[in-house]
Amino acid sequence: MRVDSAMEDFEKSKAFLKQAGPNGQSLYDHLTDTILHIVKEKPADSLNSFEQLSVHVKANKLVPPLLKELDSAPSKNGVESKQDAKVCRTSFVLFFATADLIH
Repeated sequence: MRVDSAMEDFEKSKAFLKQAGPNGQSLYDHLTDTILHIVKEKPADSLNSFEQLSVHVKANKLVPPLLKELDSAPSKNGVESKQDAKVCRTSFVLFFATADLIH
C-alpha cells in the first residue's frame, strides 16, 4: 500500500511540474533541459553554477525566434545580419540574466 501511495504522490508531483506556463514551457521541461545541458557540458562546479546554467538554458529557448527574424532581414552582403544576430543574442542573454536576478 505504501508503494502505491508513493507512486501516486510521484505522479501527482510530476503532473504539477509538467503544467505549462504562459510561455508554453513547463518547469519539468526546463529542469530536464538544464540537467541535459549539465550532463553534456560537464561544468566543473555545476552545483554552484546551476542558476547561471538555468538562465542560459532559458535564454537560449527564447532567443531563436528573434534570431530567425534577424537572419531573414535583408542586408547588403549577409554579414550585417549575422553580426546583428550575434549582438542580439548577447544583449538578450545579458538582459534576461539581469532581469531574472532583479525579480
